[in-house]
Amino acid sequence: MRMLLKMRNFNKFIESIKVLRLLVFSIVEELGIRHQTYSSYNLPLYARTNGRVQEFIFKLLCKDNSHNYQKCFEKVIDSSMDLYHSSLIDKPITQIELIELVSHYRSSGYVSLPFRLTPNLLTEIRNECYQLPCNAINLGSSKSFKSVSSVPDNYGSKLITDDLLTTQIPTMTKLLSSDFFYLLSKLLMSSKKAYLGVCQFWLSNPLNTPDTYAAQNWHWDCDGIAWVKYFLNLSDIDIDSGPHQAILSTHTPGAKSQELLDLGFCGCGGVEITLDMIKPTLENHSEQKLVTFCSEKGSILAGDTRCWHRGMPPTSKKRELIELVYFGHTAGMEKIL
Repeated sequence: MRMLLKMRNFNKFIESIKVLRLLVFSIVEELGIRHQTYSSYNLPLYARTNGRVQEFIFKLLCKDNSHNYQKCFEKVIDSSMDLYHSSLIDKPITQIELIELVSHYRSSGYVSLPFRLTPNLLTEIRNECYQLPCNAINLGSSKSFKSVSSVPDNYGSKLITDDLLTTQIPTMTKLLSSDFFYLLSKLLMSSKKAYLGVCQFWLSNPLNTPDTYAAQNWHWDCDGIAWVKYFLNLSDIDIDSGPHQAILSTHTPGAKSQELLDLGFCGCGGVEITLDMIKPTLENHSEQKLVTFCSEKGSILAGDTRCWHRGMPPTSKKRELIELVYFGHTAGMEKIL
């Protein structure tokens, strides 16, 4: 019995050391020093504590506790007006829409923005992206989207660009110059700061089976301390083109099955997580619901991808989108755009 107690105390001590080390890495990054080893500690601790350690570190380092969001709300509305006047979105966001949007995102983990990108902007983005070199499992970076998009079977289900801002895509630079997504990200995450870390074009080709590389199996993300992902749909998204699916309200600490968390990401340890494995948890939590996000081109979906989620495999149509990821802290980020 004493031996068991000693072992338990020792395990608690080891866990405490890991939490402390993760916290130190976070503070080091706060001071501007890069520490890529952060991620190797973040993932197992998130799984072991069901997100509670990550939430603790976020509240300690990132959370905006001022409760004075009025100025930020006004800036988001003003920046959406700038996008509207620049003919980049079809309408500006209202104060009521913004309040409901932030509230819904924080409670469920996902929300669709109440406007769309304009047709002219979509055309410009697609034309520019299709001239870029793309990356895939069976492809280097020497061929453009335009040259390989007609032969998807040769290159797998996902084709992806390098960062669009790095490659100086004029339309994306114009879209992000208003600070709308930066300010909105601060509100959604309730964070002091926001850092753009990912800005990529995705092309998902129709294939017969789900592809883990293309994020088409059920999984949850552990990208840093806090983040929000935006999916800007450049094409109409229906069941045939592989819409995004998510289990709402599974982003909060303690919301996931501990048994499944111990498996890590889908495919980790050779185990593929299926919807049937997740369903027992849904039956005990009425707020957790499976949602399939079919939408028209130009629509934008914001997601906290700590939720269980996946992209359904496209069956007969391609899916085209821009992915933006804003982080609430630099810890674990590969780069800041």
